[in-house]
Amino acid sequence: MEMQRDSGSITKDHLGFRVPHVLTVAGSDSGAGAGIQADLKACAARGVYCSTVITAVTAQNTVGVQGVDIVPEDFVAKQLRSVLSDMQVDVVVFLSYYFRIWTIV
Repeated sequence: MEMQRDSGSITKDHLGFRVPHVLTVAGSDSGAGAGIQADLKACAARGVYCSTVITAVTAQNTVGVQGVDIVPEDFVAKQLRSVLSDMQVDVVVFLSYYFRIWTIV
């Protein structure tokens, strides 16, 4: 992806170049080995901006998953609308313990 100068973006580096923006839609992994936490680490390692939409919250560690709470669909939709309403997203990544296609009106 080619970097471009951008004077008005919230996602720009110290030189004024636009930083690619990834939106990750996934569950939260309390053990930080997968889900939102892993996506945030991957984005940070690549130097890209990452916003998130959380679809589930887990209780888990390196041994296994002890519990999962699903975020209500209307709140997932609200998160999506919020991010997409004022941020220019370049890539959307859907990785989730709980996956369903939502219709955003």
